Amino acid sequence: MIERRKEDADSRFLKEIEFVASLGAEFTESIELDETLRNTTLRVMEHLDAQAASVFLLNPQGTHLICRFCAGPIDVTGLSIPFGKGILSRAMIKNSLQTVLDVTSDEDFNQAVDVTTNFVTRSILCAPLAMKGKPFGAIEIINKTGPSPLFTTKEGRLLSALSSLAAFAIHHARMTEERLAQEALRQEIALAGQIQRSLLPKDPAPNFPLFGINVPAQEISGDFYSHLLLPDGRIAFSLGDVSGKGIRASMLMSKTISLFQCLCKTHLQPGRLLAAINDEVIETSSHGMFVTMIAGLYDPQDQLVVFANAGHLPPILRQADGVFVNFDADMPPLGILGGIEFADEFVSLQGGSLYLYSDGVTEAGGEQELGDAGLKTMINAFSSYPLALRLRRMVEQLKAGSQPLNDDITLLTIEAPAHTHLASLNYPADPACLKDMRHRVRQLVTDAGGSESITEAIVVALNEACMNVIQHGYQGDAEQEYELQVAYNKNRNVMVFELLDHAPRVDPARIKSRSLDDVRPGGLGVHFIGELMDEMAFCEPPPGYGNLLHMSVRLDKQTPLEMP
Repeated sequence: MIERRKEDADSRFLKEIEFVASLGAEFTESIELDETLRNTTLRVMEHLDAQAASVFLLNPQGTHLICRFCAGPIDVTGLSIPFGKGILSRAMIKNSLQTVLDVTSDEDFNQAVDVTTNFVTRSILCAPLAMKGKPFGAIEIINKTGPSPLFTTKEGRLLSALSSLAAFAIHHARMTEERLAQEALRQEIALAGQIQRSLLPKDPAPNFPLFGINVPAQEISGDFYSHLLLPDGRIAFSLGDVSGKGIRASMLMSKTISLFQCLCKTHLQPGRLLAAINDEVIETSSHGMFVTMIAGLYDPQDQLVVFANAGHLPPILRQADGVFVNFDADMPPLGILGGIEFADEFVSLQGGSLYLYSDGVTEAGGEQELGDAGLKTMINAFSSYPLALRLRRMVEQLKAGSQPLNDDITLLTIEAPAHTHLASLNYPADPACLKDMRHRVRQLVTDAGGSESITEAIVVALNEACMNVIQHGYQGDAEQEYELQVAYNKNRNVMVFELLDHAPRVDPARIKSRSLDDVRPGGLGVHFIGELMDEMAFCEPPPGYGNLLHMSVRLDKQTPLEMP
């Protein structure tokens, strides 16, 4: 008889071990929180012969216990119980199993749930769910339904053991959900950044009178700029900064730049354009968010800029004589007041340059912020550079510090191209004609004031560029022709060259320079051009042409190679 009882006890013990092991394996495989809670509740209730079971988790504020899953005749999922009162809270506060064989004799038992649901609670086993000794919830089973109406000490120990496994599984599922949520957020931020960048304009042709740069401090930016060539030849432009950071600011930025690109085609007065955008922003923007913004039109024919400013930093005009003029704004940002009018400001460039910028520019530099004076000093330092190169050099200097950017950097400059056209040189694709090209270019650069060393460097680089067209573009077909346009910008002491051909379109990504160590004839044209020129880019060619290679170089530049 004794042996039989021992065998039964051993059998029950093995079953308990098998149950704990199988439930632990299920917990290990489960990575979804709801699935983990469901498995925990159902299996524990079934194994301990309980009428009902539930899992309560503490809310992030630590004020209430919320029922996340339950099993039994009554569904109390979502039930909220103030933390600090009741048997669930007692199990967590004491961080120990609570066995209540008769709830009527326990002063912490809350009868309100039974009264509301018409369920009758008789007995409770409740174990805390804890990680590293810190409870974050509790699991309880209600009303023993087996042969014995009371929970036993052994069942209490089993629930304690299972609660430890369940706590680990729930914690693991939570961490997995958080990682997935973070990854989803990261992907959303990356997508928002891609959408933002797609809304920014592509770099225009080198002789375009406007150029802008946006450098986000993070994946997404609150700054924006835009420009659009209108049918009448004028250029609509804008630059702005959205308050705040993150996805909300990104969405408002995208909305504002989209509104500008749509409405600027019909609202040809900048003040009215800003008023229309303001009304739209007020209707849909989140409370407390606003946009500082400048919008305007530039007429290349008379170098006249008209713009309106909604609470943005004052544009800076650097006149042709080097004197600076600021244009302060006295109107509020967009998204604050509805039905307001924005005044138009008129500026004649007359050979000067108008700079628009975000506060990330003037606030760059860490403790020693650049400020208005520092920005003007930087503008003067790079004033001799071609427009696109000038802004790129300015941004490089703003980013040169050891500290990461605190804010987005956005720059936009408008200026009338001051290039004087010098010559249009047309040649057949015959290497024998390169001699005349070299002679003509040498004379043009010398007449513009180029030194002997810079002149010869330019001649060598252009000779290589033309030879590339003959050899690679036309494959030696001497019946073809190419064209070399030459211009000079006296204000900036810059020579500009545009090489046009009728060859198949070139993929710039596939053009690579050969190393100087690789000593053999040919193939160094890309090296000479890239080393010498301040700008070298394949641009959209005019109708009827295959390629347009734009090159420009300052005549006061030191030559990179010592020419013979």
